[in-house]
Amino acid sequence: MASSNGEGMYEIIGEEDLEGLEPIIFEPGDKTKLTYAVPQNYDIPDRLQASINIYLDSIGKSYYVDFKTLSYENYVDEVRAVAKNGDVDILYTGFPWVEGYSLLIEDGTILKLDDYLSSDEGEKLYKSVPDSVWKSLKRDGSIYGACGYPYTQVTPPSYTINKALMEKYNLTADDFRKPLSELEDIFKMVKEGEGKDFYPFVTYISNQIANFEMMSSAFGIKREDNKIELLWEDNTYMDFVKAIFQMSNSEYVNNKEFIEQTYDLDSYLLSFSFTSPIASELPELGGMKTQDRYATYEDVVVITFDEYGWYARRNYAATSICTKTAHQDEVLDLLTTIFTDRILTDYLLYGIEDEDYTIEDALNLAK
Repeated sequence: MASSNGEGMYEIIGEEDLEGLEPIIFEPGDKTKLTYAVPQNYDIPDRLQASINIYLDSIGKSYYVDFKTLSYENYVDEVRAVAKNGDVDILYTGFPWVEGYSLLIEDGTILKLDDYLSSDEGEKLYKSVPDSVWKSLKRDGSIYGACGYPYTQVTPPSYTINKALMEKYNLTADDFRKPLSELEDIFKMVKEGEGKDFYPFVTYISNQIANFEMMSSAFGIKREDNKIELLWEDNTYMDFVKAIFQMSNSEYVNNKEFIEQTYDLDSYLLSFSFTSPIASELPELGGMKTQDRYATYEDVVVITFDEYGWYARRNYAATSICTKTAHQDEVLDLLTTIFTDRILTDYLLYGIEDEDYTIEDALNLAK
């Protein structure tokens, strides 16, 4: 089971530690079976599936879940085929880079959720994630799935700043509340202090903005008047692009290892993104490390530029309901439970506590 290990987080338990465990058996009886399609890398072992269904039974659900694993490489094609045959009830729409969400909407594979989300029953699901996530899921004004990942939010640009380095160099948040192009003196000071192999600035797009085709074809919608414009005709956007080139030319950016660097808070001063971290300001959902542990919102300062346009990618992945399901009420309830029940969410994300992972420091995790 893929998990994380660090202070206040959880530790993976190896397969060899699971040998000799008593089997977990679930008897479905006359409950309704809901088939849930997932790609191979999200495979749910039988032992975990039984635990999930035992939990669903304990909270009074009239259904159980049977996970159907499909290939990683051809997932969207395979899930479309089984959905067309009515062989699945609920499904993951596929990975963002293949745009499965949009494709499955276009061919009518997945159910429109507007009526449910506006109902009393659907209100709980709608309130479980920020409005900006729902906004990113809209296609022609309608929503066809649910997603809780923060990178799907439609949010303003932001800086995520290493608080320890900020304090080391006697800097304050106000020193960073300015355009990127005006931060070069700070980057220079920190690089000189930390050494020539230290790159104070990191951004995901440092290897992309040089692509002229991307820059010249990208467009945005201005919030104040809803007018569409090419991004390279927007002076504010181009100021960010020019500043990134400027920082790269001054050797403040590590273009070769910028992805790895993003997850190592100790290796940089400031990360720039065209979107903002989640509301709790916990970058990368715990994937960012510092001092041999996982970073929390207490380790960073996040500055957002709310006055700037909504430049962020739309969401291309979600959990959706098959239009051909014969159990629409039950599967809508399951979708809501997935996003609102912490215990079920923990099962799906981490597995079985004390088998797939252990909580090392619950008090620190709850901070």
